[in-house]
Amino acid sequence: MYTVFSMFDAKDKSEVYRKRVRETLGHLYGPKIFQYFDEAAKMSHHNYKRRMALVDLAINDPKVVVFHATNKIWINGRYGTWFRSSFLVKGKIPPSQIVSVNHVDCVTAVIKRGIPPFEIPKSYVSLDDLV
Repeated sequence: MYTVFSMFDAKDKSEVYRKRVRETLGHLYGPKIFQYFDEAAKMSHHNYKRRMALVDLAINDPKVVVFHATNKIWINGRYGTWFRSSFLVKGKIPPSQIVSVNHVDCVTAVIKRGIPPFEIPKSYVSLDDLV
């Protein structure tokens, strides 16, 4: 969300493009995201700190977080990462509850478990489409 809010209009400043980005954010984060995005869209992309402050507000808005947690849309982010949730969830695990910690070789784990190779989901949003 930080990347989109800060750079969505860096290349294309048209109203058509802004509406497309807004609609996509609505699919990912729900209608509550519009109040934050619309405010960001009113200012120049050079006003970076204010746009980031709006994202800070949005990611702490329970309606935005809950909507996003329930959607099933995959997001293709930077560096080829794929994810469905862009928020961290705080959890408390006391040290006494940690039984062990292991380093896992992902390739070996995938082969041992018989997990098929990752395939691009049919329903996804790419960061490249929004900035």
